Amino acid sequence: MDKLSNDPKVFWSGYGLRNSYSGIYHYGFHLACELNSRGIRPSVIGFGSVDSKLSAVTSQCRLPKKFFSPIYESKLIEPCFSYQAAVKASSNSRFIFHGLSNIDLPFFLKKETGKARFVITVHDLIPLIYPKSVSRSYHLQFKYLLPRVVERAEVIICVSEWTKRWLQQFCKSASSKIVVIPNGMELNPKCLDFSSANETKHIRLLAVGRVEPYKRFDRIIEVLNRYSDRCCFSVVTDADGKKFFYDYAEPYIDRGRLKIFTSLNDSELSSQYQNCDVLFHPSECEGFGLPVAEALGFAKPVVYQLGSGLDEVVSSSVGVGLEAGAQVDDWIDAIERSFSLSLDSGWERRLKDHFRTKNSWKDAANSLKSIYEQLLN
Repeated sequence: MDKLSNDPKVFWSGYGLRNSYSGIYHYGFHLACELNSRGIRPSVIGFGSVDSKLSAVTSQCRLPKKFFSPIYESKLIEPCFSYQAAVKASSNSRFIFHGLSNIDLPFFLKKETGKARFVITVHDLIPLIYPKSVSRSYHLQFKYLLPRVVERAEVIICVSEWTKRWLQQFCKSASSKIVVIPNGMELNPKCLDFSSANETKHIRLLAVGRVEPYKRFDRIIEVLNRYSDRCCFSVVTDADGKKFFYDYAEPYIDRGRLKIFTSLNDSELSSQYQNCDVLFHPSECEGFGLPVAEALGFAKPVVYQLGSGLDEVVSSSVGVGLEAGAQVDDWIDAIERSFSLSLDSGWERRLKDHFRTKNSWKDAANSLKSIYEQLLN
């Protein structure tokens, strides 16, 4: 076991933090940076290691693998081992065990010390809302673990009011434990220089995310089928997403109307945001939508579907939202209207007004720090 900092008080489950391209990772990284400046250095505990960027703002406890099996690196098993290691490392003092990835708290305890204080962050309930978008085994895992995690947790952090409402619908007993702490949104002042406007004849669209049924990336192909003379797409996705587009949209890739990117570092991803005109985010369901928040931070308008946590991130002043059931012509019209928003003389003012109403990562960290302190005192 890796050596932890002396007398650690806050442990984070490492599940979800090993993939630097995941939303959970970005959530943890931004919070860890802000918590560090407030005197709290979380100890990440799990079977794998985190990258150098996250390890710079956290301590690590890497558990030894007694059995090489993916079963151990699952939300069903890993949090239980992580909790036992936290008990040993806490020197029998009171400590926080925080699962950052929806359901990653231990559902059984071999040893109950009475010293642990459990916190869980729930981002969304996609496996229950859209069960066909995940594997059957994960759906059943999620369905089994959620009520047990709700019972175990003393505080449940929801990243949006939308997520809170869904959690209350599935687990009424959660209501008294829920605290809504929206993810941070930061407007990059360097991106308010609009002198280098798009000089091409195409609207440069960006999409960011995995290809899953509820994400509706098939709408990208629908738009290209009708609108490729006016727009071009860059898509940042994973290996499965790359295969999807090469299977179903290779002619557009060959013609340069569609470019696929995988495994981008922070600088490369930032360049994608900076060089697009509009973020295209057709997902039917999001707990928050970090790519949307990031695009707005780069002063880019957003096209999205109404009816989920995205409504709390975007507004009509900085994006165009469509109702469920919108057709391809509606999406094309929304792209044009969204592009026009950023050309308006009031765009900078609207952006600044929008961000004044949103949480920053400092705000989120302050709220989380208060929860930790209340539980530890």
